Amino acid sequence: MSDPLVQKFQALLQGRYAIERELGRGGMATVYLARDLRHDRQVAIKLLQPEITTSLTAERFLREITITAKLQHPNILTLFDSGAEDGFCYYVMPHVEGESLRDRLLWEKQLPVDKAIEVALEVASALAYAHSRQVVHRDIKPENILFSTGHAMVADFGIARAVSEGQRAITAVGIPLGTPPYMSPEQAQGLDNIDHRSDIYALGCVLFEMVAGRPPFVGVSVGKVIQQHLQARPPSVREFRGDAPEALDQILQRSLSKDRAQRFQSADEMSEALRLVAALTTLERATPSGTHSPAMVAAQAAVKAATLGTPEAAARAVTTGGTPGGGGAPSGADGGGRSRLPMVLGGVVVALALAVGGYFVVGHKSEPMGVAVLRPAVPPGEASLSQFGQGIVSEIESALQQLTGVRVASSASVEALRNVGRTAPQIADSLHLTFLVSGTVQSDGKTAHVTMQVVNAKQDNVIWSESYDYKLGEVLAGERQIAAKVAAAVRGRAK
Repeated sequence: MSDPLVQKFQALLQGRYAIERELGRGGMATVYLARDLRHDRQVAIKLLQPEITTSLTAERFLREITITAKLQHPNILTLFDSGAEDGFCYYVMPHVEGESLRDRLLWEKQLPVDKAIEVALEVASALAYAHSRQVVHRDIKPENILFSTGHAMVADFGIARAVSEGQRAITAVGIPLGTPPYMSPEQAQGLDNIDHRSDIYALGCVLFEMVAGRPPFVGVSVGKVIQQHLQARPPSVREFRGDAPEALDQILQRSLSKDRAQRFQSADEMSEALRLVAALTTLERATPSGTHSPAMVAAQAAVKAATLGTPEAAARAVTTGGTPGGGGAPSGADGGGRSRLPMVLGGVVVALALAVGGYFVVGHKSEPMGVAVLRPAVPPGEASLSQFGQGIVSEIESALQQLTGVRVASSASVEALRNVGRTAPQIADSLHLTFLVSGTVQSDGKTAHVTMQVVNAKQDNVIWSESYDYKLGEVLAGERQIAAKVAAAVRGRAK
């Protein structure tokens, strides 16, 4: 390469990495495709721009990168290596050969609503994990969401985290922390106390764009866009996408609130609302056009109430079939003054789960064989194992959906029933299932020990079981192997 700066950087990496070509560049970093000489693999190296490097000390950069390097989650692109020397600050990540969300949006412009929700759920899962470790991304955008084996992976936790302490110096040279179309109002104002709710706002912007084909706020200049983040009411996504569910629009409006106290207060809370909408959408598709059963009306009203964060309205919807009125303690409290929101949401999702499951029992004499995948049990407090377990569920569901004559029950419906104490046989009965897939995940600190089984729900006996051991750094490959084995076991019994 002829660039003197790149030549100097390559000399620094001599014996470890060989730079092959530039992949792209942005306001904060340039990305290079390189060969990891020690492990004979392709990697992506992100080199911070010189003007950013001057605002950071090597100690600060490495300290912050060390924090983000500890993030281990199926939907987070991990860090392999990092360095800060001779005026260069860089870090090394896996090279993902799949496309980014930006690439996909350039080709498709708008994603199917259910796919957009699926991507948002995976990003929210990554954010929930990072936020639980006090790590805020600060720059969620389509360019930082990559697809690997069909799943979304969030990249670049490192850059914004690493430069956050140098905010005043960076702002002074005119480099914004964040990307204008996805920048929260507090970021646009340059506030110091940015927290996880800024990521929720940015995810709302990304979800809006996946559905509408454009971000919620656009303008002829960066200043115009930032001004809208600060002052303008978000447009309805239904203005650009008529088939978008009204409840999804409500989720977006809440996510994009100017006041962060009015947004979803956690990524998990946003995920629950999205799962409700996904379950309701499944129910609406499965219900004949023009049908307005009391259960459907109640479910629609309850989902809308839940997305607006009004537990008393949700309670009325569940208990009165979505009609006005109805009794109950005021302000979402029971007689003892405790919040009813968890209980109410439990009622909403159970109603949805039963309605979705019941559709396949009534009016379909030759329905496909039902299978549900339960999230594997993990020891308390093992968040990384819990995320691994969720990755296993997603992979198994994807594999099962390719089988002829097999219906995969909505994971939202399954978890809804599970979270309110329903046993596996009760879930199978409610959702009209033939097989249940379950398992356990444990770890000794270096190895994940996984046991999976397929149970005949009607006869209550195990028809297949296998155990696996994976190094904690190889869990993604493990998810795919387990999914293939489970799908083969179910396919053999479906004939």
